[in-house]
Amino acid sequence: MADIFLNILEIAGISAIITVILLVFEKIILKRFSPKLYYFAWLILAIRMLLPFSMPKIETPVSVTIPDRTFTVSASAPEEIGYFDSTSDRIENTPAPEVIIPDDAFVYYPIDTPQKNSDSIVWTSEIIAHIWLVGVGVAALYYVLQYAVFRIRLNKRTPVFDSNILFVFDDVCSEMNVKNASLCYWSDARGPMLIGYFRPIVVLPFDMELDEQTLRFIFTHELSHFRRRDLWYKLLMSVVTAIYWFDPFAWIMRKCSYKSVELSCDSDVVKNKTTEYRGLYSKAILSGVALKHCASQGYTTYFANDKRLLKERFSFILDTSAKKLGITVLSIVIIASIVVSSVVACDFYEPEKPIEIENEDLTEDPEDIPNASIDAVLEASPLTAFSIVCDTDSNYSIAGIFENGNVEELFGFGKEAVLDIDIDNGRLYVLLADEIGYIDLAADKPEYTHLFYSDSHEGYNSFYRFAVHKGYIYLLYGVYDVGDVFIDRIPITAQ
Repeated sequence: MADIFLNILEIAGISAIITVILLVFEKIILKRFSPKLYYFAWLILAIRMLLPFSMPKIETPVSVTIPDRTFTVSASAPEEIGYFDSTSDRIENTPAPEVIIPDDAFVYYPIDTPQKNSDSIVWTSEIIAHIWLVGVGVAALYYVLQYAVFRIRLNKRTPVFDSNILFVFDDVCSEMNVKNASLCYWSDARGPMLIGYFRPIVVLPFDMELDEQTLRFIFTHELSHFRRRDLWYKLLMSVVTAIYWFDPFAWIMRKCSYKSVELSCDSDVVKNKTTEYRGLYSKAILSGVALKHCASQGYTTYFANDKRLLKERFSFILDTSAKKLGITVLSIVIIASIVVSSVVACDFYEPEKPIEIENEDLTEDPEDIPNASIDAVLEASPLTAFSIVCDTDSNYSIAGIFENGNVEELFGFGKEAVLDIDIDNGRLYVLLADEIGYIDLAADKPEYTHLFYSDSHEGYNSFYRFAVHKGYIYLLYGVYDVGDVFIDRIPITAQ
């Protein structure tokens, strides 16, 4: 669910940028091009917002990061596998032997590194995603109930019996080749309007007295909406706002698209018409203006509902200059949406994505793995802890425990028993039977470095456990000839 919401956020950012660009250049573009340009531009943008995938990303100069509560502890990867030979006290940069963990093997897991607790971590991304989903459900339910109430109220409509009005209506339907259309009166109608996704119904208010010419303009305009499938267009915009209910630019886009529906419909009605026809059409719109403003819905089209839009509609209707559709500009809008999709990224914060190593098993034959493949192992899944592994032949190794549950050997110590390990300040400290050393995990080439040896005489002293904290080693060791156990605090810089 969180991944889907991330795609929604990315697309919302893209659509916001495109919406702002279209609004900024609207007046300049519409002086030269037909209103259909914006009609199709909003349509393309709405379809893009409904597509559930993101475009392939390029190096993104614009990136939005959303904090999450999830964290992973990882360590820098060594470039080469270090193999410690205690008999020669040196590091040989040769591949360590494969570690096979049988059922009876001893595996020690230090508990210094933080582990994820799935019961206590608050997944904010999932919570936000579910809040968004609830909002989508509420918005969709609101639209459905609104339409259901409208249809119930519409049951009060009455058929038109006036033969003169029916004659004009049938004549316009015949001219426009529209079939199965019907005409009715409705007392709640604020003005002439169209309803019906499959079978068009032109609705007239009871109290509106209209002459034949005005009726012809009304029927032509409303049936043009039906032929252009404008009700489906507006339904699409309602679906977009239901999904992007949180995005103010989605609501702005819907409002602008509704305006483009009316302007482009007017453009179709007066196309190739005389100035006189355009003037009469404008008067018909003025006479059909609703006495009270009614918000335009996604399931109706009003002949003349919005008084605030009249001036702009008249400007386009009376403009007899030839205007192009603007295929070039429309293509630029499409290309811009693709480019913006590729450079805008949105993600919840998380560690770097794992790399995939195809056709390669990192555990089957270590001798065939190049030194750099240890980096790949560490990057393939976040490292959460180190462990001590001992096989049935008493070969000791330090292995990494990864988030995906895999155990990979990082350093081998042969027959030398590894008693304990600890991590402090970027170093992996190692406790052997009579020696303490460390591996600098942040170094370009991590190598084992010994700190000090036990001053033992014929094996009378032996190390047991240790802990490293703020520059000190807290060591538990035994002295056999005394028969006692001691704990010392030793500075790491001690000789």
